[in-house]
Amino acid sequence: MTKDSIDLEGIIKSAMNQYLEERGISYAKANKKQLGKAFCEFYVKDIAAYLFQFDEDLIEEGLRCDGKDDLNIDFAYKNEDTFYIIQSKYKSKKKGSLDRDEILGFFGIHSNILDQKFLESHANETVRDILSTFTENSQVHYILLTNISIKFNAEDYGRKPVGESVPAVGWKY
Repeated sequence: MTKDSIDLEGIIKSAMNQYLEERGISYAKANKKQLGKAFCEFYVKDIAAYLFQFDEDLIEEGLRCDGKDDLNIDFAYKNEDTFYIIQSKYKSKKKGSLDRDEILGFFGIHSNILDQKFLESHANETVRDILSTFTENSQVHYILLTNISIKFNAEDYGRKPVGESVPAVGWKY
C-alpha cells in the first residue's frame, strides 16, 4: 500500500469490530449473521446517515427491520416522502459473489412492499410500520450493500437494462 492509498477493507473491519465489541462479540468468533449485522450498521450509521442526513434518533428503528419476515430489508428509513431501503450481504472472501436468488430477492422488494396484502401478512412489524405509507409514487432509494463483487447478466434476471445504464440500475418493469 502506498502512502496515498486508503485501506477501505481495514476501515470497514475496524468499524465492524467496534460494533461487535460493543455487544461482547469477538470479530474472530463472530458468526455470519453477526458479521452481516455489523456490516449493515457500520454503513447505516457511519456512511448513509451522513450522506442522506438521517435523524440519529430514528436509525435504531430502521435497523430493527432485519430478522424474521424482513422481506429482504435489513434497514428501512422514511424521511418525509422519501424512503431508503437497504439489503446488505456480507460474505467471506472465499464465497466469491452473490448468487442468483440473493440478487432476485433484492429486485423483488419493490413489488412485495407495493402489495398491501403481502406486506400485511408477510412483513414483520417494524417493516410494516416504516413502510405503511409507501405507494407506487413514493420516491425510494434502494441500496444493495455488499463487500464482494456482483456478477450477472441482466437477461438472466428477466429484466432489460434501461438505455446504456449499468445493469444493476434502472430496470423496466
